[in-house]
Amino acid sequence: MPSLDSTSAVMDWTDGVGVDVVYDSVGVATFNRSLQILKSRGLLVVFGQSSGVVPAVDLNSQLGNRDKKRGSFYITRPVIRHYIGDELALKSRADELFKYIITEAIKVLIGYQYDLSSAKKAHDDLEKRLTIGKSILRIPF
Repeated sequence: MPSLDSTSAVMDWTDGVGVDVVYDSVGVATFNRSLQILKSRGLLVVFGQSSGVVPAVDLNSQLGNRDKKRGSFYITRPVIRHYIGDELALKSRADELFKYIITEAIKVLIGYQYDLSSAKKAHDDLEKRLTIGKSILRIPF
């Protein structure tokens, strides 16, 4: 998600207009900066909360931005059960996804693997943002 420097860079790059959509997987640490780079009527998709849950939003000041040139933003927090209504549809979509992964049409980055006995370290690494990609816990059989 944008740092303060990249926030300015995005706004410079878009001639002060902002971007159509921001996909924010981080949460509270990046939420306000995500809003800062949206264009008017832009969409912010908050789908993660690795830095914490986004607090309540002030509709007038944060979304309306009445005192600024840009505003009237849209925010969504997608939840899978609202998009895929029943178990059969979910299984069908999951089967399709795993077919793509197996045939390597989609590549999954597995950044780190931990033994189950190192679950605390895995959690600490995730919390400290020391990982990239997917982290795997190996369970002995």
